[in-house]
Amino acid sequence: MHFPHVTTSRRILHLGSLAVLASAGFAQQPAAPVTAPPTPAAITLNDAIARARANEPTFAAAVAAERNAALDRSIARAGLLPSATYLNQYLYTQGIRCPLSNAACAANAGVQPQSTGTVSSSVPRFIANNSVHEYTSQAQVNEMIGVQQFNAVSRASASLAIATAKKEIASRGLVASVAGLFYASFTADRRVAVAQRAANEAASLTKLTQQRENGREVAHADVLKAQVQQLQRDRDRSDATVNAEKARLDLAVLLFPDPRTPYTLTVPETLPGVPARADVEAALAKHNPELESALASAHLANLNVFAAK
Repeated sequence: MHFPHVTTSRRILHLGSLAVLASAGFAQQPAAPVTAPPTPAAITLNDAIARARANEPTFAAAVAAERNAALDRSIARAGLLPSATYLNQYLYTQGIRCPLSNAACAANAGVQPQSTGTVSSSVPRFIANNSVHEYTSQAQVNEMIGVQQFNAVSRASASLAIATAKKEIASRGLVASVAGLFYASFTADRRVAVAQRAANEAASLTKLTQQRENGREVAHADVLKAQVQQLQRDRDRSDATVNAEKARLDLAVLLFPDPRTPYTLTVPETLPGVPARADVEAALAKHNPELESALASAHLANLNVFAAK
């Protein structure tokens, strides 16, 4: 006799046992370690300028151009120095030993044959040598000085002055850009905080107006007006958040190889004082890199004309 409900019960028990074993197996697996998020780096204005100088490619190109100009000037100045060539050598040649029975060999050696023994000669075996043991020591010093060499040094110095001025221009532009982006990002974060506070106040006003409407104290129009204000404050908060993220990304492009690196900005409580306008104008008149670059370029052009002549 066949009992189908018994077979079904056994299958259900078997499936239940498999489920229990599977859950026990999953429970025995070790949990994956939770990695802590990286700590954001605290960046001050000086740190931001130092990081930008290390990562900004335009400033790096200006620094490399200045170093290249300095090497060219060093090579041009080295061309004015004398050059020395020194040769020291020793040539060793084996002498000829002739028996007395060989009169031709003795004659070639430049000696008279004897009755006994052998004859030794200091005459070299090969005609290319002057003697058996020959020492040679020579030194030669050359120096060429002329108008062309001095003109090359002057042109290299002018090129170095131009490269130095361009590096200073790039450095000042980089500092101005970093300072502007630094404080723009900092103020953008403050605007986000202000917008968030305004959105919270608008939400509280909407809630309070709805409660007063339920209490028959205000009209429904006041509720709609409060909701419109809340929507506007939420939109202002969203715009402030987007602007803050954009400002942080613009600054991170200059500071880090990866713009997604987290960081925080640190601004001192007391900011340095702004110098007087007269002091700024005096500093610009004393050390103006754009003017120095223009003057050095004009001097280099005159030197090139002189070299062509």
